[in-house]
Amino acid sequence: MKKLIATAAGLMLVGAMASTAVASVKVSGDARARLYFQDNFDLNDDVDDKDQKINSRVRIVFNGEEEKSKAFAKARIKIGDGTFDGGRDTGGVEVQTDYAYMGMPLGPVTVSAGRQVANFGHKFWGWDGRVDRLKAVWSQDGTTVAAFYDKWVEFIPQTVTITVPGLNTETGFAENVNIQTSGVNAAAEASDEDVNRYGAVLKQAFGDWSIQAIAIFRDNEVEGSDVGEGWTGSFAFSGKVASTSLVGELSYKEADYAASADDQWGGFIAAVMSMGQATVVLPFAYTADGFVSDNDFKPTYLYGTVDPMGILNFGQGGDTWALAPSVDYKLSDQLTLHGGIAYADIEDLASLWEIDAGMQYNLSDKTWTKVRFAYGIPDADGDAEADDFSAGMIELGTVF
Repeated sequence: MKKLIATAAGLMLVGAMASTAVASVKVSGDARARLYFQDNFDLNDDVDDKDQKINSRVRIVFNGEEEKSKAFAKARIKIGDGTFDGGRDTGGVEVQTDYAYMGMPLGPVTVSAGRQVANFGHKFWGWDGRVDRLKAVWSQDGTTVAAFYDKWVEFIPQTVTITVPGLNTETGFAENVNIQTSGVNAAAEASDEDVNRYGAVLKQAFGDWSIQAIAIFRDNEVEGSDVGEGWTGSFAFSGKVASTSLVGELSYKEADYAASADDQWGGFIAAVMSMGQATVVLPFAYTADGFVSDNDFKPTYLYGTVDPMGILNFGQGGDTWALAPSVDYKLSDQLTLHGGIAYADIEDLASLWEIDAGMQYNLSDKTWTKVRFAYGIPDADGDAEADDFSAGMIELGTVF
């Protein structure tokens, strides 16, 4: 703990000194603590599996810019990001690099390189990922075009098994890639048996509407293996029809890319309507042939494992479709209430009804308290049995 405090204090001091000495260096951050519980997540009342935990984190962001050339650097570190375990020493990785990259304008194109944040669309296909990326971006008059290269797996000159599991915790993307190499010897050490990704993004705004499209090809150069080589992509949109806002996304993974028998598809569309102090959201989502959404996609509280309330990611358990209407009601500038009801049909598991309730109280525009509760009512297929389950969370958060 002493090491953690000393490291954090040192980083904050360096950031403060840099901000004073160079006007173009800025330091900001956020902090969060969560108390949550899970009850009956195994769907079996005969087994006592109640669980309560607390986790917390502090993140510090550094943004720097060289004033003449407009070259820039961005980095974020995470401090003490983990679950309370009762230990006297935090152990593990106390300070972790979240992202760190630099860039500069070269004529009309901005080039960046480093550990970058990978976001696309509306959190369905991929969100809040981390990739080792070289990227070039051109923007003008509402049009943005980007091309990028990702180092996915670097060649290891020895006999190894390289595994990119079904949910890659480094990138946050739901993927299924298993790559094995064998018989690599000194004579082969000079070979470049890497796994790389090549992609392009188009963003276009026109009036009240905007569209985004991304296409990625993953090239597996590992000798004797083409597992995971193929295409993936997504198309997202947002806009307005009269007073109703529409958002949606349609995503694809080639069978070879996903290491599955079939090409995978998934998507969602949602209508958002403001009615006085109330905001009504009407989403419909589906997946087919093994597609699993990013873990940040949360049409309900119980979907999306990005937070502890999520029991699964959308699409896990086979072909899935769901309707999840909800209402947010703003009682005051500080207090907003949330309520929702959802139905999901999951091919290999069960149908599921879900009831959500929550509130958010803002102490200021940068500090908040959230309370959330979800109750799931599964209906198992055939002769199987599945009992009700629930989850809840209290969150304290601030940005600075």
